[in-house]
Amino acid sequence: MTTVNDRQASESIASSPVVLSERCVRDLSPFSSCEVCIDACPRLAWTLTKTGLDLDDDSCDRCGLCVSACPEKAVAIECAVKPLVTTASEHPSAFAVCDHVAEANELGHVSCLHAIGLRTLAQLYSRGVRCLHIAKPDCVQCSRTATTSLDGHLGDLLRLLSDRDIEGFEVRELEPSTWREKRDEASRMSRRGLFRSIWQSVDPARSEVDMEGTDVAAPGAYLPSGENAKLTPWVPQIDADSCNACGACVEMCPHGVIRLTRTAESHFQYEVDALGCTGCRLCVDVCDVDALSLNRWAHPSPTPISLVLSQCEACGSTYYQTGYQTGQTASGNGLCRICAAKCHHQNLFQVLK
Repeated sequence: MTTVNDRQASESIASSPVVLSERCVRDLSPFSSCEVCIDACPRLAWTLTKTGLDLDDDSCDRCGLCVSACPEKAVAIECAVKPLVTTASEHPSAFAVCDHVAEANELGHVSCLHAIGLRTLAQLYSRGVRCLHIAKPDCVQCSRTATTSLDGHLGDLLRLLSDRDIEGFEVRELEPSTWREKRDEASRMSRRGLFRSIWQSVDPARSEVDMEGTDVAAPGAYLPSGENAKLTPWVPQIDADSCNACGACVEMCPHGVIRLTRTAESHFQYEVDALGCTGCRLCVDVCDVDALSLNRWAHPSPTPISLVLSQCEACGSTYYQTGYQTGQTASGNGLCRICAAKCHHQNLFQVLK
């Protein structure tokens, strides 16, 4: 087994990380608590300032761990995560080699194997790949400490596949020399001997960070048989007893996971379809009554929250109440949540003698 001390990391050809503000939840909402890129960075290159995320370019080594950690694909690094896919057989194979083992311009080179996250593995699977061949040193000796390892991402993928009762996926670790032999053999098997990258080059001006285009999809969206799913990685859960039906979660969810639907005359409900949830936590952060939580590995369609459309007796505006609140509003007098927060029984007056 090659060790980190045997060979220093090659000089990366990756660019500095780019933050796509139109996707970053920190820019979408001032209430966002997301710091996943900061937590994922082993060199503490990311910091949060009053104006947003700031990168210390001298500290950053372009490992790409922040890319896989971001739930909204708001961080992009050119060439940092670029596993190679052969197309010579019915089930293509993918190849990735660690920064400490390969030169930066070698086919299959990635800055860090642990930057191959769940979404990337799901994309590989969607392209017919059933095996990822890797070569790496002893990661225990590496200064890059990933919050979630490649094994952890693989475990999540296998859980999704098992839940949907579809064919599995494996990561096969090889010695560097064996890895290169297998990669070259796969290249010769291909009619033209070409490899295709699973990851396209980043063009920050066009905000395109992968081959699927600009849409930010949940990992499970790349897998078949989603209608049979009984588990999904992230599930927003609404507490009916606490919810004030303000609708902030519906408005803020960037993927329409939480929806307001009509069931009958004056009756509505909040529905959750968590198959599209990326785990960005915006819904949790914008809820001012702490009625939302983000559950891990739960059923993608929790019980809907019943709502009733009412009219405020003070201002005349229509507003929603949860089924729990119906007939027993917070104020107890048929007021919307805005009017209920005001005291309508206080008047300014002066006693004249």
